[in-house]
Amino acid sequence: VVGGLMSRPRATPERDIDPKSFMDSFVDKMGESESKEDHIDHLGIKTLGYGVLPATAKTYGLDPDSEKYKDRKVLAKDVYQKMYNEADKKYPDVFKGLTDTKKINVLSMYINTGSLPNGLVTALSKDTPDFDAAKDSLASVVLGSPRNDDNTRKKDKDGKIIYTSSKGLSKRRAQEYNGLMEGDKDFKPVKTISVGGTREKPSFIWKDADGNEIHKYTPSVLGDNKIYQGLDKSSSMDDVDL
Repeated sequence: VVGGLMSRPRATPERDIDPKSFMDSFVDKMGESESKEDHIDHLGIKTLGYGVLPATAKTYGLDPDSEKYKDRKVLAKDVYQKMYNEADKKYPDVFKGLTDTKKINVLSMYINTGSLPNGLVTALSKDTPDFDAAKDSLASVVLGSPRNDDNTRKKDKDGKIIYTSSKGLSKRRAQEYNGLMEGDKDFKPVKTISVGGTREKPSFIWKDADGNEIHKYTPSVLGDNKIYQGLDKSSSMDDVDL
């Protein structure tokens, strides 16, 4: 891992997003990264526009099939507002010290996983949030479990739940890290995601514009009832730019 874990001084103050447009800005970000149309994602999961899962909407008492929510942006705004309120209540020490711009990147992680990694919580809960240290946790959240047609998790011949890693998720995590580090005059943002190793055992390498390594992560899975099968089918070994 390149870069130390010592606390960094606060970044140059940023102008907060207008509170009225905070959720609009977040929903627009999800539309760009997740697609604005209903689709089947790389794991075989039915996903509504702006990245909303039907089951998630229903968990919050919202009916994605209603007339009101034919406009997926309206649905996304209502779902993500509830998820933000939930995350802010669950992790008050994380959100209290963040500008709205940085909150957007933390919320992006939360809605993708339903929680925040312990390392990220620790790094961002400090009196002076350690945004650089947060990259270790961010970079590790790249696993997913492929689904069957009935949305059950796929298993191998021994009954173990299959997990794969996604270059697309590594890219999303790098974008979130860049957003958290925005305003730090010494920061060189991640510009490229490279894949090292093999498809069976890949490593995701974050690089700056000069090709220097910023971070490297090799996924693995723990647990007797799980098995890791490397890159998912949608991910190639080619570099991808942010």
